[in-house]
Amino acid sequence: MWTLMGKLVGIRELRRLTVVFGLSSAVQGVALALMIPFLRSFLGDRRDLALWLTAVVVLGVASLVLGSYATMASYRISVYDVCDALIRRIGDHVLALPLGWFDARSEAAVASGVSREVNTISHVASIVMPTLCDAFIIPGVMAAAVVFVDWRLALIMLLAVGPMAWAWALMRRRTRAADAVETQAAARTAGRLIEYARLQSVLRSTGAASTGWPPLEEALDDESRATLQTLRVKGRPAGYFTLSIQIAFALVMAAGLSAVMNASLDEAAYLAIMAVTARMVPPLSQSVLYAAEMHNSEIALRAIDAIVSAEPLPEPEPGRAATPVGTQIEFAGVTFGYDPAAPVVAGIDLKAEEGAVTALVGPSGAGKSTLLRLAARFWDVDRGGVTIGGADVREQTDEQLMGSMALVFQDAMIASDTVANNIALGKPEATREQIVEAATRLVARHGFNGLALQEVADAVGITQAGLLHYIGNKDGLVELLMSDRYDRQGTPQDFLDSGDPAAAHPDGMSLPAYFRYLVAFNEARPQLMELYMTLGLEATDPEHPAHGYFIDRPDQVWEYYSGFSWRLPPAIDEAGGWESMRPLVEMVLEAMDGAQIRYFRRPAISLVEEWARWEPVLFPSPLWDDYR
Repeated sequence: MWTLMGKLVGIRELRRLTVVFGLSSAVQGVALALMIPFLRSFLGDRRDLALWLTAVVVLGVASLVLGSYATMASYRISVYDVCDALIRRIGDHVLALPLGWFDARSEAAVASGVSREVNTISHVASIVMPTLCDAFIIPGVMAAAVVFVDWRLALIMLLAVGPMAWAWALMRRRTRAADAVETQAAARTAGRLIEYARLQSVLRSTGAASTGWPPLEEALDDESRATLQTLRVKGRPAGYFTLSIQIAFALVMAAGLSAVMNASLDEAAYLAIMAVTARMVPPLSQSVLYAAEMHNSEIALRAIDAIVSAEPLPEPEPGRAATPVGTQIEFAGVTFGYDPAAPVVAGIDLKAEEGAVTALVGPSGAGKSTLLRLAARFWDVDRGGVTIGGADVREQTDEQLMGSMALVFQDAMIASDTVANNIALGKPEATREQIVEAATRLVARHGFNGLALQEVADAVGITQAGLLHYIGNKDGLVELLMSDRYDRQGTPQDFLDSGDPAAAHPDGMSLPAYFRYLVAFNEARPQLMELYMTLGLEATDPEHPAHGYFIDRPDQVWEYYSGFSWRLPPAIDEAGGWESMRPLVEMVLEAMDGAQIRYFRRPAISLVEEWARWEPVLFPSPLWDDYR
C-alpha cells in the first residue's frame, strides 16, 4: 500500500505524521501504564501518590498536545496532500489519454476515482493511522508495564497475540479476493448506469423503458451478490479476532484472581492491572474495523493506479513534429479493430481532397465513424497510416491536430452550466472579449440602431443564436459594452495602478493629473471615444437601451470618484472639501465631451494639446498650482 501511495501522491508527510501519531500513542501508553503504580499507591501506601499523579498528568497532557497537533496536520494532509493531489493527478492524466479510451466503464472509473476512492484514501491520514497506532502501540506499552508487576499475566497477554495475529491475517487474505470481486461488480454497475442514462431516448421510443433494461438489472444483481459475499467473508475473521481479545481478557482476570487468592499478588495491583487491561480492549476491537478501512484504501489506490497507468498515445518530441501542408486527408492501407483480433475496418484506401466535399456512405456499423475518429487520432491504426496535409497524424502533436479540424458529434453533450458558458467552452474569456471587441468596432461605426446582430456574430465566428444566448437580446449588447468596455477603462483605479507620482502622494491623488491621464488614455483609443459619442447621441431617444445609462451617469461617476482619496487645496477643504467639488467635476466631464467632439472634426486636433488649454481655466492658478 505504501508503495502505491508513494507512487501516486508521495508519502514523506504521511511518514512524518505516522511518527507523530506513534509517539503520541506511546506517550499515552506510558501514562496509562503509570496508572498501575498510581492506583497501588492510592489504594495502599500513599507516600508516592503525588509523584505518580504528576507523572500521569504530565504525560497525559503531552500525549494530548501531540495528538491534537497530529490530528490537525492530518486534516491538512488529507485535503491537500492526498485528496487534492490525487484529483489533480487523475485530471492531468485523463487529459493526456486518447479519446478512444473513454467509454462508459472508463468514465465510471474516473468518476468513482475522483469521488469514492479518493475519499476512502483520505481516511488513511485522518482516521486509520491514529486508530491503528492507538490499537497496537498502547496495548504493547501497557503489556510491557504488566511484566514488572506480574510476569505471568504479561505472558497470558503475549500468548493471546498468536490467535489475534492469525485472525488478522485470515481476514486480510479472505477479504482481498472478495473486495476485488465487489469492486469489479461496482464498476460494471456504474458503467451500465451511464449507458442506461445515454440510452433513454432509445428505450423510451421503443417502449422498453417501462420493462427495465436487462443488462442493468443483471449488473445490479451481481453487485448485490458480491456485496453480500464480502460481508460474509469479512464477518467470520472479525468475529475470531474479537473472540481472541475477550478470551485473553477473561484469562488475565482469572489468573489475576488466582494470584490474589494465593497471596502472590496484592489486591491493589490486581485492580490496577484489570483497569489498565480493560483500557486495552476497545482500541484492539476497533482495529478490526479500521484494518478493513486500510484494506479498502489499498483497493482504492489500485483502482486509481489503473487509471493513471493507462498509456497516452505517444507524441513527437518537441521541435520534431511534422508540419502539414493543406488539409487533404488520406487513408493508406488502414486496418483497425477495438479488439485487434476482430478488425472493424481493413485495408482502407481513401483520399478526401482539399476544398472538396467527401461523403462516407454506408450502413450502420460499416466503420464510417471509426474512420473519422482515426483521422482525429482517437486511436492509432493497427496497420497502415492516416495523413492530414501530407503529415502522418502520429507525427503531429495533439494541439496541431485539434487545431486543424472541427468535429461535430452525433450526440450533443453539454455541461451542467449556463448556456453562455457552454457556447464559450474551450475559450470563455476569449469569446467574451471577441464579442466586446467586435461590438465596439461595429457600434462605433454604424451606431446601435443601425447594427445587425448577425454582423457581430460573423465577426466573432459564432452563430447569431449563440450570440443571443450569450447576451440575451440586442439590448444586452449595450449593457455588455458599458460594463466590460467603457466603465472599466481609464478609471481612477487605473490611474492609481499606473505608478504616476501624482497618484502616489500620501495625501491622495491629484484631480487635475487624473483628468490629464484620462484625456491621454482616451486619445490613444479613438474607437472608445467614437463608441461613447455615437451611443450618447442615439441615447437622447428615451426608447434607446442606453438612455437610462447616460441619464444616471453623472450620479454614478460622482459616487465612484467619491470612493477614492483626492489631494485638494486647503481653500477647497475649508469651503466644504470633496463634496463641494461636484459642480467642477461635472463641468470637467462636459468639457471633455466637447473636446472629444472636436477631436473627430477635420482637420483633427490633438486632444492632449486641446486639454492643456482647458486645464488652466478649470483648475486656475494660484489655487491649484501645487496640486496639479
